[in-house]
Amino acid sequence: MDKDIKDLYPYADSTTIYMLNQVYFRKKKFDTWKKYYLYCYITLGLLFFSFFSYSFEKIVKVYSHSSDQLFFAFMSNPLLPLFSILFGTGCFFGILIYRKKQKYEKEYQDLRKEIVDRSKDLWKDSLWTNRHHVFEVMKEKGINLYHATK
Repeated sequence: MDKDIKDLYPYADSTTIYMLNQVYFRKKKFDTWKKYYLYCYITLGLLFFSFFSYSFEKIVKVYSHSSDQLFFAFMSNPLLPLFSILFGTGCFFGILIYRKKQKYEKEYQDLRKEIVDRSKDLWKDSLWTNRHHVFEVMKEKGINLYHATK
């Protein structure tokens, strides 16, 4: 359990603390997969750029006078299948990472919206007046509990 969330016991009950901890860990998981997604597509962009710069320098400049020779040079180049396999594999992993990122974002947003919707049930009586302490701590962690929309 996160120390800052654990210190919120005077302002919330144990059920609320558990829910806040869960939303915090789901946010961390979502941020991790968002970072993986970014790294994957930066890598794909670099691979794509390197393939086209290589093919332009080694094939297009040399064989640009004849379209037949240009086509056969592309087909006989030993690096073309390697680039194709690497790019296809990268796209496949990019799609998988994107789906994971979407899944964790949905889990995080659903739980966050549930906390916002049930705030009247979670903070009753004397806790209701001190709930802003909890909201501020969670806001510092990047989790907005003030509104249900992003």
